[in-house]
Amino acid sequence: VLSVAAGSGARIRRPAAVGPEEKPRQALQAGPLLVEGGRANPGLKAQSARRVFAGLDAEGRLVLGSTGVHPAEATALAALLARPESKGGAGLRDAINLDGGSSAQLWVRGGGEEGDLLEPGFARVPVLLVVERPTEP
Repeated sequence: VLSVAAGSGARIRRPAAVGPEEKPRQALQAGPLLVEGGRANPGLKAQSARRVFAGLDAEGRLVLGSTGVHPAEATALAALLARPESKGGAGLRDAINLDGGSSAQLWVRGGGEEGDLLEPGFARVPVLLVVERPTEP
């Protein structure tokens, strides 16, 4: 579960670890869990697909990523995301797979030299998750 609670920022945890006392403002259930506590999930299947993921770095910053048109095994992706940046990885503390297959897409406003970034060759999807920076009150 990727949850956002008032005053605590984003967190990625197993559903059983999210208590009602936290009162998250938003939560999203997806899976599988790729990285937990800085370690790759050892229970992943070696399935290959296009993937989109969300993760948190050591400072709690949200990281969104995609393998683009290139399939990746969940085990290899998890290992890369957990590996420290000093060793060529992403150094994520926690990460969750959001989608896989032909519908796995990531669009970034203002990304790349062309302005908006969207990898070509993806299927149209009927539902999107939109992430925006909070606006100042």
